[in-house]
Amino acid sequence: MLGRRRQHSMLARSIFLVATLAFTVSAFGDTPDISVYLKPGFSFLTSETADEAGRITRYTTKDILGEYRLNLKHELMPFLRYSAGGFLDDRHGFATTNGIESTQSLLGSNVFAILSIGGRYLGADAGYTRRSATTDSSITGKQTMVSETVSLVGRWIPEGLPRINLRYGRIANFDTQRLFQDALANELQLGAVYSTISQLDIRYLFGYQELSDKLTDTDTQTLTHSARASYRDSFFDKRISVSADYSLVARELRTHAGSPDGKIYTREYAINGLSLIERFPDEPTRNTLNVNQSLIDNDVGVSANINLGFDISVGGDTDPRDLGGTFADATKEINTIYVWVDRKLTEAVAQQFTWSVYTSDDNLNWTQVALSGPTVFGAIQNRFEITFERVKSRYVKVVTTPLSAGATLDPGFRDINVTELQFFLVVPASEVPPVQNRLNSVANATIVARLTKSGSLQADAAMYLSLSHSTSARPTYRVSEGLTYQRQFGKLMLVGRVARDDSDEGKGHTGTVLWNASGSYRPLKTLRHSLAYNGHWRQRESGSSMVNSVNIFNRADLYDGISLLLSAGYSFSDTETGLKQHNFLSRVGTTLTPHRTLKLTGTYAYTKTYSIVGDEPDTNIFNDFVEATLSFAPVPAIVVSAQLSHRRAPEARLLANFSASLSPFPEGNLHVSAIYSESIDPASDRLSRRAGSSVRWNIRTGVLLDSSFTYLATEAKTGWSRSYVFLTTLTASL
Repeated sequence: MLGRRRQHSMLARSIFLVATLAFTVSAFGDTPDISVYLKPGFSFLTSETADEAGRITRYTTKDILGEYRLNLKHELMPFLRYSAGGFLDDRHGFATTNGIESTQSLLGSNVFAILSIGGRYLGADAGYTRRSATTDSSITGKQTMVSETVSLVGRWIPEGLPRINLRYGRIANFDTQRLFQDALANELQLGAVYSTISQLDIRYLFGYQELSDKLTDTDTQTLTHSARASYRDSFFDKRISVSADYSLVARELRTHAGSPDGKIYTREYAINGLSLIERFPDEPTRNTLNVNQSLIDNDVGVSANINLGFDISVGGDTDPRDLGGTFADATKEINTIYVWVDRKLTEAVAQQFTWSVYTSDDNLNWTQVALSGPTVFGAIQNRFEITFERVKSRYVKVVTTPLSAGATLDPGFRDINVTELQFFLVVPASEVPPVQNRLNSVANATIVARLTKSGSLQADAAMYLSLSHSTSARPTYRVSEGLTYQRQFGKLMLVGRVARDDSDEGKGHTGTVLWNASGSYRPLKTLRHSLAYNGHWRQRESGSSMVNSVNIFNRADLYDGISLLLSAGYSFSDTETGLKQHNFLSRVGTTLTPHRTLKLTGTYAYTKTYSIVGDEPDTNIFNDFVEATLSFAPVPAIVVSAQLSHRRAPEARLLANFSASLSPFPEGNLHVSAIYSESIDPASDRLSRRAGSSVRWNIRTGVLLDSSFTYLATEAKTGWSRSYVFLTTLTASL
């Protein structure tokens, strides 16, 4: 209790100092720009669950919630300004489990202040941030984690000369008792950028980093020099475009390990982020992820459009989510991945997620990697820490599913957005030499030439070369040349390409010949056809492989409100291991809109895989998928939807979802809504029902009162559960 009073006292003092500063400095000018956000609330949850043996667990919890923010901005005088603020997340829970009472509280705070001086050409910023999270449980006790950051940034942007940036940061992460974490990091960076000439960009960066883990008496110092030059231009009326860049990185790493428990973290950077929501016929071991650069943009606070919250599962979407990265070659070794999310998770919620790791050489065929330890969620940082066996691969991904329905009804976990992926190699300090020196260089060059004035025929060539000057590792490279033809003949579009690619990504030489051709024809606005053929032949030290595929697509809008889609594909692959595989895929779909208030869709898809491996028996794997949906909105205030889907393999699965929502007052200051949904999964003999209602009252501008009630019930072979939750919050933005 005394510790909590101290925490409140410290936070109150911090906010008081910020507010006092704001109103004191207002004497030098206008009143500061102040924004205040208040969101107190109360929630009540009661649930009953029964296991397969019929044992019933009754659980009730009452939570008092509080979320508060204060932000200040002010310009003291020309070229001198500041911003400051604080955030407080205060939760108190009182639970009863089968008559046994317990309490748990969480106090999270974030206080910051930034002072800026200067203008467009010369300036500096000084900042301080303190984040803390205190958990106090009658079962596990009390723990406080703190993260403090001090930063200094300077910039000089002279006309016609290189831009200069100077940055210093000091980060301390620790628990108040110094039992679980006590780490300190100091970073210094000096950078210069010259880009006065439009075709030329030259950059230099000096960096020094010192990491100290006081609990294990482990210290590392890293000294880095990096330089990069880039050139881009076009010639002959822009018919020839060239680009080239060269980078050189020299790094010295010094390590001192006073304890065998010390660990060294080396971060490896992906060149592309990847993500995918697995839909039929995708599987974790065979799918192609899409580029998602938001996963590697170093911003852990902005969503990368991957949601793992329970609202997804309640709606019937339990398909796996794939998150990964592409590396420049297969020489980077990693064994740890951080998956950042946009909010703090409780231990019970974090444990509901199951993670698996996969690697691939082609972003199509994936091999699972064994985990080396349990996945944990950070005490201060909002991230999962996934550890696994050391791997070297160009493509690496992690796979999980959204939070299951019934795992929690806490509205704070309705949405859990992934924000960032980070890749590391973590090794014991005893395995690292006291001094390491590395010198690496990378060169890239590309040329594209339009061979015809119309641009219908063009040739291109690209080169990538990476050298490690301080190790015996052989160079990695990639060289490609290609010819592309594209031309429009009235309503017919033809595209074709042939290319040769030679590479060594650390696993030996690979030579690949690629070819593709496609045609699309649109005789009418309501009718479209396309035909595509793709193939490649690949030669490795282990043997050769070949893949050929053909796909056809047709779409017809037969009448107003009636459309039909038909697609089919076939592919044949012959791998270096002797595996011969035939794949068939067909899909037919229709959309009917007989009235603006009613929409119906139907889809049927079928896949078949026929495999031959030497003298082994042939294998036949087939799967089909049927889905029908209905959406009916007779008036804007009423929406009814239903979905029925069936999948035959890998195990038979039938899902039925029904939902209805009512919003009788879509306009005005009072909003009322109600929803009901039901999901049936006969394969697992599982039935889920969800019903709820909510009321929002706009009391005045910036002041809202929200109340909601939710009922969730599940029935399955392994047991049943029923949960009721009531939540009310008052939100005020001033």
